[in-house]
Amino acid sequence: MKIPRWLQWLVFGVVIYLVRLNQNRQPMIVVGHRGGAGLAPENTMASLRNGYAVGARWLEVDVQRTIDGTIVVLHDNELERTSNGVGHVKDIAYADLAKLDAGSWYGDEFAGERIPTLTEALDFIQEHELTLVIEMKDPNLYPGIGEEMLRMIRDRHAEHNVVIISFDLDWLRAFHETAPDLRVGGLWTWMPTADTIPNAQFVDVEWRAALYDPTLVWRAHHSGRQVIVWTVNEPWIARILYLIGVDVITTDRPDLILPLV
Repeated sequence: MKIPRWLQWLVFGVVIYLVRLNQNRQPMIVVGHRGGAGLAPENTMASLRNGYAVGARWLEVDVQRTIDGTIVVLHDNELERTSNGVGHVKDIAYADLAKLDAGSWYGDEFAGERIPTLTEALDFIQEHELTLVIEMKDPNLYPGIGEEMLRMIRDRHAEHNVVIISFDLDWLRAFHETAPDLRVGGLWTWMPTADTIPNAQFVDVEWRAALYDPTLVWRAHHSGRQVIVWTVNEPWIARILYLIGVDVITTDRPDLILPLV
């Protein structure tokens, strides 16, 4: 079958565009999702250590807060899925939460792994000169948590070692106004809507959104933002995303994605 001339020129144009797009660009950044959720129980020190061990220099965690004010690294509001605890984090004292087993559900070799505090995660990041991406899950449940997080970050002089992300764009905008020197990124499951966070450094979307509309990357770059996508565990998908200009890939398996960069 003869390929139409217009299609030949279209393919040629796309190839030239991708070549020019990728000239002199910075290497793609690979982020260990929840530390490295495909390598160890998510959001534990084991996942942070394993993500770092395979080469990830950016690691992502989620945060919640106990009833007595300790900010801990945990994805869910409730404890059942990733520990042997029961109930909501916000209703439990840290002393009780610290006794829970957050590793056995993943594998016997992780039995006894604890739910870490944000302090522990920040200290790990500082020790190894990494970047910690902190997702604020439910700020409405924890009044004042932004100020507490900011104080912890500033006390460690870790301003340049963190990126704050959230689906709650109103909260994120207010946080960024308070701390304009910290990098932030708005989270969207699908396509970003209006520019609700002036001067945000990142647009963070589910990876299918970047493929559905490849102009998303172009538009983000022209507004001075980089594009983060989540959660990519297949190397061939990561290759395509790299070709269209995605800057940062979040993955459960940094060991599979890092060899591409």
